[in-house]
Amino acid sequence: MTFADLEHMLSPWRPVAFLEHIVSHQTRRFLLKIFFALSLILFALASGIVFSEPSTRLSGLFFLSLVVFLLLALWEAYFYSLYFEESRHRLSHSLELVMLVSRSGQDPLLGFFRSSLGSEILERLGIDEDSRQYFLSQTKKIVQRRTFSVDDRELLDEVYFRALLQTYPEFVAFLSSHATPEDLFLRCVRFVLRLRQGRVHRERWWHPDNLARFEGVGKHWTYGRAFTLERLSAPLLQTLPPEVTFHEEEMRALETILGKSAESNALLVGEEGAGKIEVVERLARLAEGRKSNPRLFSRRFLVFATGDFCTIFATREAFERTLARVLAEAHRAGNIVLIIPDLPVLLAAAEALEVNAVEILNPYLRSSDIFIVAVSNTEDFHRLIERNQELMQRFDVVMVRGGTEEEILSLLEGEVEIVESREGVFITYPALVEAVRGAAQYLVSAPLYDAAKDLLEESIVRVREERQAVLMPDDVLTIVEVRTGVPAGGVSSADAALLENLEAHLHQRIVGQDEAIRAISNALRRARAHVGNPNRPLGSFLFLGPTGVGKTETAKALSEIFFGAEGAMTRLDMSEYESADALSRLIGDSLGRQPGVLASLVRERPYGVLLLDEFEKTERLALDLFLQILDEGMFSDASGRKINARNLIIIATSNAGSDLIFDLVKRGQDPSAHREKILDTMISQGIFKAELLNRFDAIVFFHPLRLGELKEVAGLLLKRLEWRLRERGITLAVNDPLLSFLAEKGNDPKFGARALNRAIQDTVEKVVADKIIGGKLRPGSTLELTLADLQGL
Repeated sequence: MTFADLEHMLSPWRPVAFLEHIVSHQTRRFLLKIFFALSLILFALASGIVFSEPSTRLSGLFFLSLVVFLLLALWEAYFYSLYFEESRHRLSHSLELVMLVSRSGQDPLLGFFRSSLGSEILERLGIDEDSRQYFLSQTKKIVQRRTFSVDDRELLDEVYFRALLQTYPEFVAFLSSHATPEDLFLRCVRFVLRLRQGRVHRERWWHPDNLARFEGVGKHWTYGRAFTLERLSAPLLQTLPPEVTFHEEEMRALETILGKSAESNALLVGEEGAGKIEVVERLARLAEGRKSNPRLFSRRFLVFATGDFCTIFATREAFERTLARVLAEAHRAGNIVLIIPDLPVLLAAAEALEVNAVEILNPYLRSSDIFIVAVSNTEDFHRLIERNQELMQRFDVVMVRGGTEEEILSLLEGEVEIVESREGVFITYPALVEAVRGAAQYLVSAPLYDAAKDLLEESIVRVREERQAVLMPDDVLTIVEVRTGVPAGGVSSADAALLENLEAHLHQRIVGQDEAIRAISNALRRARAHVGNPNRPLGSFLFLGPTGVGKTETAKALSEIFFGAEGAMTRLDMSEYESADALSRLIGDSLGRQPGVLASLVRERPYGVLLLDEFEKTERLALDLFLQILDEGMFSDASGRKINARNLIIIATSNAGSDLIFDLVKRGQDPSAHREKILDTMISQGIFKAELLNRFDAIVFFHPLRLGELKEVAGLLLKRLEWRLRERGITLAVNDPLLSFLAEKGNDPKFGARALNRAIQDTVEKVVADKIIGGKLRPGSTLELTLADLQGL
């Protein structure tokens, strides 16, 4: 379809576009209010209500004002009639598109930039006016109307903007220069169109959807009253914007259950913050608009105050009597959908008072005159409800999954204008997307919606403190960095310098092991540049080699450089997980009596380095758990809760194959050159499965330390002793003969630097300690040890 064909198809709506160009809808609404108020004032003055005698002159002004008001009202009625015309909706385009096409002239792109719709879209993308004007000044090409074509008539709004991107590659480049890929641009277009259409729809107070929000005066008069229930409950509040489609499948499943002729009882099960009550909210909204199952029309959705009830009625008799009365009143009323927001709390309180709550509930769960919707979190469902067969027979279970990023973004989109009006800050669409993405990637301990909303609100507070009026994605990323300590935004010049010279920084603490340093540095650069797979850990490595060659020290150095402190490293000694119960000790037991060690550690410290020491000693089933962790960056604890390990650098160390590595080094061969032979040996011996080894980003070989490298390590270890002595005012002078002596004395290929550390303790530290105790070393002293000082030690 050419541009001319598009204009012809949209021609029936061109008059309203023409009128819109003369005076905009917002201006007309403002004038309408002004002339309505003016007409009332002039009528009061001219009719003698205020003054004793009518005024002919004021009467003329009144009629003139009234005529203008009526003309504006007719103009608005004409606008509404075309805006919401059914035939146009069947063509799937908006009046905004009609007005955009009508202003395009010879160049559709220029028309987009000059239109109010285009300006609002670009503002939402965070592209300022100066950048837009500069782009237009640099764009010389004028695309003739005949070269612009739209491929399809379906969803014409979106197809038009896709055609805009396909026709103007320079526009795509302009968007890319502002970190706006094509899909983000199109999502923003849909968002802005929904905002504009939602504003106009809310103005139509006479529309059935808007009138349905106001309850009729005698709507429930034909039903009975439930006095006790009303005292212990509250009407279900509508917190979701009308246009939000959240948990559609779960909502339809709930509608089907409540539409049954008997035993219309549902149990919504999901994690905290998964949106269980919101599922009921959506169904209640449909019922109010008479768009649901007819059995739900005119039903009252009441939320039972479970916590208050259990607190107030703390004796067995009062608990039984009041619970039975509440259910009886709801049953007698005949139009109640009773929502019990925390069924496990009710059951636990009843059990503590030795009350059989299931026996009280049972008659009403079988009834057709009361609908009961109970809610439970996943852990309590498995612990308290699932094993109760009598209760499970009465409820149909609906598992409510956590909202996806798209659904949470849709929820936040519906709240944008409310938040902007309250906070006085303009929220760009990329900032909104970044809040959801940042919450999903980094703030994993909280429900996604809560985390994203908190992140958005904290970012707004920061923007207001800095006296800015626009929220950009970098503002959101700054809050992510503050809250987590993980670099989430762009790479600063300081970070770039560090990452470019990462090998040198690591070598300040690690001697030799060039292959390991190179592999780790490359992985860190990928993670910091955000080019790796976001659905896996930041990095995963298997360090192979004998003890004392720097495997653990490398992990510590990595933690300090990337996360700012060695304390960001969490260490698990996997030799403690050799027994058959290793898996349950790591993820917890199914009864909830023992929290999993690994699950708790990752949940409490989801950012940093996870060191799995002596990995080869892990029990087989527990090793299979790490197949999932390394591949997906996620695992579930015993209660089914998802745990995110995607912000961890996972390092597993192992001495497996160290004998073979020793043998290769003795023969002067590089273990890395015999990589396949070493790995095949470990697989054939049943130490690791091939699929587990393939999950690691890199398998790094640490070779035994040579004499020259031991000398460098001795220097690093003595520096630490120097720092400790300097705190006491004593200076330790280190010389080359001392380093050579220590390297020779601590040269044990089987124990590496650990033997060297013992040599320093037995010689240097012993001499220093003796001199301090003997009073020969005092603050201000300098000590330089000679070989004579160390003879015989």
